[in-house]
Amino acid sequence: MGKKKHSLLVKGLVAAGGYVAANAVGVKLRYDKVMKEMEQTAGNHQMYSVMFGKQNVDVHKDTVKSYLTCTNGSMTVKLEEAPESGELTLDLCTVLGKITILLPPGAAIDYNVTGSMEKFSDMRADGDAEKSYTVHIIGKSVLSEIVIDGIAGQ
Repeated sequence: MGKKKHSLLVKGLVAAGGYVAANAVGVKLRYDKVMKEMEQTAGNHQMYSVMFGKQNVDVHKDTVKSYLTCTNGSMTVKLEEAPESGELTLDLCTVLGKITILLPPGAAIDYNVTGSMEKFSDMRADGDAEKSYTVHIIGKSVLSEIVIDGIAGQ
């Protein structure tokens, strides 16, 4: 009986190690793709990544595109002011994570994230307010939650 328990423990450890290694390879491949895209396009770009933890991200008003990778963690993305260009693209890649996007009033959301078993919520109270800029949310999401909310006090 002791040998079977040991065998199951070893199998579990091997599976967990494989899962972590697969995530690390996925993040590295995304990093290489993003770096190549950033070199080929103009404008201010930002890239943030979190794995097994929490991260707070401030997106600057002169940013054109932000690349956000969240694996087994949570990320809070905050845009203090409307983008100068009138548009902002958030390129997400999240697996078993949660990304909360905090926006000032007046944002129109263009949501085009593909994935499986993903949950999207728009919790903002300014539903019918005039839209002065657009936030494009693109990318991939697996077993994750993406929440749009307003900034408290604005």
